[in-house]
Amino acid sequence: MNPPATVPEGLNSPVPGESVCLRVAGLADASGFSAVPGSMLIRADGPGRLAVLAAGSQTEVAGHPESAKARVLDLGRSVVLPALVNAHTHLDLTHVGPRPFDVGAGFVGWVDMVRRERLADADAIGRSVRAGVALGREGGVAAVGDIAGCPSSGPQAAGAMELAQSGMRGVSFVEFFGIGRGRERGLPGAIRAIEAASGRVSAEAEEPGVRLGLQPHAPSTVSLRVYESALAVRGLALSTHLAETPEEHEFIATGRGPQRDLLERIGAWDDVILEEVGKGLTPVMHVAGVLAGAKGRDRRESIMLVHVNDCGDEDLETLASVRRSGVNLFVVYCPRASAYFRAADTFGPHRYKEMLARGIPVALGTDSVINLSMEDLAQGLSTWGEMRLLYHRDGVDPAVLLAMSTTMGASALGFSPEAFLFTRTGPIAGLIAVETGELRPDDDPIRVGLTSGKPARFLFNNNESCLAET
Repeated sequence: MNPPATVPEGLNSPVPGESVCLRVAGLADASGFSAVPGSMLIRADGPGRLAVLAAGSQTEVAGHPESAKARVLDLGRSVVLPALVNAHTHLDLTHVGPRPFDVGAGFVGWVDMVRRERLADADAIGRSVRAGVALGREGGVAAVGDIAGCPSSGPQAAGAMELAQSGMRGVSFVEFFGIGRGRERGLPGAIRAIEAASGRVSAEAEEPGVRLGLQPHAPSTVSLRVYESALAVRGLALSTHLAETPEEHEFIATGRGPQRDLLERIGAWDDVILEEVGKGLTPVMHVAGVLAGAKGRDRRESIMLVHVNDCGDEDLETLASVRRSGVNLFVVYCPRASAYFRAADTFGPHRYKEMLARGIPVALGTDSVINLSMEDLAQGLSTWGEMRLLYHRDGVDPAVLLAMSTTMGASALGFSPEAFLFTRTGPIAGLIAVETGELRPDDDPIRVGLTSGKPARFLFNNNESCLAET
């Protein structure tokens, strides 16, 4: 697969110290703010680093003291929105490219394909991550929650080190397995990989860059005891796949099925696993006690539950209760991945709207390029495509979709959500533009952007995200 260029052709960012007054068809962010037509006054506070000085109508922005000396840039046929967050992706699988899902082989057959294709060489992993970053930037993504995948040789942070050099921001979650015969090796291996990479990945407080996190793979590959140990490691965010597939549900409930067959086939099975699984529980209820004990984690130590396609009424209430108890818990939904694996055929429609209504923040992710089409990737590895799917399929409020793809994603990754809003002055993570034509005064800029069929692109072609800490 040949990904698009690293960044789209377009406008160069203002030089440091320069102010620019944007005149656009419309402005909007996730707070409910919008202006049609709109104007924004920005200043470059460093190479590729932008700060919002004012946003609103052209009259309002013209009253700012710096407006008179600003360079005017007329983008009257585009809407401008904050840059996006992709809260869950697998950049090191970019080299695999889109693949069809073999329903007959099921999820475990798909896992076998990924195991065959997964790279182990650090340089090769770096090239795949670079291609994934390029696709993310092509779609206006300023920050990612990336999974540094675990090859057969054990956990490693080659993907994290590549991501740290890319200009992309986010958290690189070092993946590990820890069940049966391998339960004592996975977490220590991930910690060693993090320690080896920390000097090259961790950034100073004023420049968050890429941080490191832990990724216990899933309840079907990580024991509850190992989850408890991982949550006891402080200072790191944690992400895990949860309640994703029918195979996971069967394994947790009965201790049987294709997932057990896989563990036996790769030599990981041990009957000690049956001390935890086979109790008739759902995946969410299986991990509920571990999650409930994870209070006291700060915003950089978030817990991200990825997918959660399998979520009955009791599961939903349990997650809401855990969140209300003070656990820093988020759900990350990858709509196109769920559709690719036909999750709704087994579990029914995803319950993300009910999660939001019960106070569970839900961020959006793309998963890997494998579950996307070449047509999808022409618009980048971007949550813009996830937003469009949910708008057209489910009729979700565009401002809610933008929040799921900006402020909620930023919060899930431990970054300041204010860097994705126009309603405050200060550093902005980035700006995206969507070509729409002129808007009517009562148009919603986000809605018009989503229905335009046009991609979301960084406004400036040398933009680098600036995620301010709070």
